[in-house]
Amino acid sequence: MKNIDIEITPLGGLNKIGSNICCFKTDKTTFSIDAGIKFPDAEHFDLNYSFPNLDPIEKLDYLVITHGHEDHIGGIPKVIEKFPDVLILTTPFNDHLVREKLIRYQATARIEVIDENVEYKLSKDVSITFIHVNHSIPFTKGVHIQTRDSSILFISDFKIEDHGLYEKPFDLEHLKSLGIHKKWRIAMLDSTSIFTPKRAYNELDVFNNLEQLILTVNKRIFITTFASNINRIISILKIANKVGKKVFIKSPGMLRFLDIASKYNLVEDALLKKTLISSERQIKENSIILVSGSQGEKRSSLKNMLFNKKPFVKINNGDAFCFSSKIIPGNEKNVFNIYDEITKKGGVIFNDKNGFHSSGHADQDDLKRVYKSYNPSHAIPIHGSVFFLDKHKNFIEENFTNIETINLVNFDRLSISN
Repeated sequence: MKNIDIEITPLGGLNKIGSNICCFKTDKTTFSIDAGIKFPDAEHFDLNYSFPNLDPIEKLDYLVITHGHEDHIGGIPKVIEKFPDVLILTTPFNDHLVREKLIRYQATARIEVIDENVEYKLSKDVSITFIHVNHSIPFTKGVHIQTRDSSILFISDFKIEDHGLYEKPFDLEHLKSLGIHKKWRIAMLDSTSIFTPKRAYNELDVFNNLEQLILTVNKRIFITTFASNINRIISILKIANKVGKKVFIKSPGMLRFLDIASKYNLVEDALLKKTLISSERQIKENSIILVSGSQGEKRSSLKNMLFNKKPFVKINNGDAFCFSSKIIPGNEKNVFNIYDEITKKGGVIFNDKNGFHSSGHADQDDLKRVYKSYNPSHAIPIHGSVFFLDKHKNFIEENFTNIETINLVNFDRLSISN
């Protein structure tokens, strides 16, 4: 390792989406970014989730966590099991989700919380800095890595939202100064939405569409979304409060995330007390009901309500069902079965095609803006299937002739040296 500046080995997330973990090694230290799980495809029976093989890692000094989605933190207990002395580095809010994960699995680990834009030394010649980005869960971070000769911008999940509805915009201007004097400038960016030239809707559009729906529909409105999409849930509460409607939540996950949001001052307790109702008996004809089950999950409250002989609330003709989410590839059959049952019962369906969801991942326009600002010498597409990674490579070659692109898949090893 003496002549090698840094070695990069992705263990998950660069073959199929999920199980994100990427290992970085220098002569002094070894660290990984994220440790996620992948939920199984439909043909894998009796399998709850999968996690990458850690055998290529001989030691691990640090585990760097960017945000709280399961495909980035779900595998933390497995990492700790093999490397009990690893130090977890993350930011406020995300540390709470990590601690929850450890408690659930009865695991213990050292955790250090670092604020964004604060350089943290891993060794004499290696440091990391968390940078703010926009995503579908609050407090998501990118990571800037600096070594003796290299500057690496690693952002697996992000998008650019300029309106500032929920959080400050991604500071593109700041990227121009990152590692500007380094010999190698490497961008490792999200490939999830590489086939999308530009998102049809941003989060401000979604907010306005939800407001219009809640204002104009006087029947009950059932809304389902991802529990971790805290800002969107809070938006629904704010709109409901504005028009004098009550909200009932039938989702332990949403209630859990709202509780965390309250601890981190993302939502005022007064709004929760004024807007939420706690009993099915309090549901009125114009109430808003938040339910789990946006992906047609078997044990969700939405599926239970549709197929149980004694549902917690009976569907009436004309009730609105808003899917404020996108169907994750592989879940189409489950979701369409839900759509069919809602239609049979007289419900009216709205979904992402009607402007009720905005992806949390970078479209081509977002990627162009980051590449222009950071101006890397090299790019390594990440967070995608092989097909998506290859499309990302072609996209860079077509738009940035000055950037050399290197495609890696899981367990490839890339060494950077003079």
